[in-house]
Amino acid sequence: MASTNPTTESPMSEQVLNLIPPPMDMIAINCDGSWDISGLGGKGVVIRNHLGLFMGGLATPVRATSVEVVEALAILAGVNLAIDMNLKAVQVQSDSQSVISDLNSMVTCNNWITNLIVEEIKWKSMFFDRVH
Repeated sequence: MASTNPTTESPMSEQVLNLIPPPMDMIAINCDGSWDISGLGGKGVVIRNHLGLFMGGLATPVRATSVEVVEALAILAGVNLAIDMNLKAVQVQSDSQSVISDLNSMVTCNNWITNLIVEEIKWKSMFFDRVH
C-alpha cells in the first residue's frame, strides 16, 4: 500500500527528504510527523503530481503517545486530504518504516492506538481505484 523514502544527510547536517515523483498516472501523498517525549508533535502532508508539482498540503500540531502514532496520523491526514480532493490513484510515501510495515501487514500492530489509525487508513483505501 505504501512506500518509504529514506532521508539523506546534507553537507550542513540537515535531514532532507528525497521526494520521489510517483508514476505518471498516480499522485504522491508525502506524509511526515515529528514528536518529542513531552507528547507534543506535528504532522505534515504534501500532495504532488508526477511532475513534482504541488497540488495540496497541510500541517497541524498534535498530541500523541509516540512517534509511530504521529506518523500514522500524518498518513491518515494525507489519505483524508486525497479523498477530499477526489483523487483516485495515489502513492503514499513516508519515512516511517514501522507504520508502512503495519500498513502492508495483515497482522495487528503492537500499539493499540497505532493499530486503530492503521485500520482506518486501510479501510479508507477502498475510496481509491489504485493505492501503492
